[in-house]
Amino acid sequence: MDTSKKEIQEIFDKYNVVCSKDTSLDKNMCWLIENLKKTIPFERPDAYIVRGNTVFCVEHFRVSQYPHDNRGDIEKMVEGKKRERQIKGTLKEDRKYILDPNITNLVNSIKVGLNVHMKNADIYKERVREIIIDCDVCSYRNVVLLEDTSIQAAYVRKHDTSPRSPLLFDMIGDIILEYKKELWGIIYIGGNEKDKIVSGYLIDELDDLKNMNKRLKILEYKTMHSEETELVSKDNKDDDLQSITIRLY
Repeated sequence: MDTSKKEIQEIFDKYNVVCSKDTSLDKNMCWLIENLKKTIPFERPDAYIVRGNTVFCVEHFRVSQYPHDNRGDIEKMVEGKKRERQIKGTLKEDRKYILDPNITNLVNSIKVGLNVHMKNADIYKERVREIIIDCDVCSYRNVVLLEDTSIQAAYVRKHDTSPRSPLLFDMIGDIILEYKKELWGIIYIGGNEKDKIVSGYLIDELDDLKNMNKRLKILEYKTMHSEETELVSKDNKDDDLQSITIRLY
């Protein structure tokens, strides 16, 4: 098995990651969050880790506040053009991109991502079960790790600029709960270009929050930044420009 893909570990190597106040009280979820960096790289799912007789199958994918199409989000297109310039040197003109960050794009990104990845929910467990040969009574639990790659992945409301986990938003919670048969838990990581905050919940906890009407109303929240543009120079990365407008409340 090729374990060269270490995309989860790379998050912790690249950023300063701390736990959010918005996170589960479940001991297993807290343990998993604390040990994400130690997960074993795999392929479908992206990683797994064992605790006692419990095997956590972790599937990771990226989401963002940016518009998406069938090629991915605009941010991926920007990075693609930068690689094209570096490797092929084929950019004929400067490229300007308007990223238009907003929560609606994040919702759509999560919805599309879960729809794609949860089609393989049973496969994740079966593939990991094939290599866990010393545990006849193991319980296999699917967990999704959402990595928010937005440059400023912070969600706030007026007069209260403390960022909250989008896992608590009602609309996002409803999307996640569509997969409560496939998932045991879900984890979110987001922040800025240096620091990331991680939060996680059991699917049962999100269901309880819904039933108790204790979720956050997504319509009351906005992204921390309202405008974002990137200019990719055709010649040199030193000529690239990035402009971000931060909301003032």
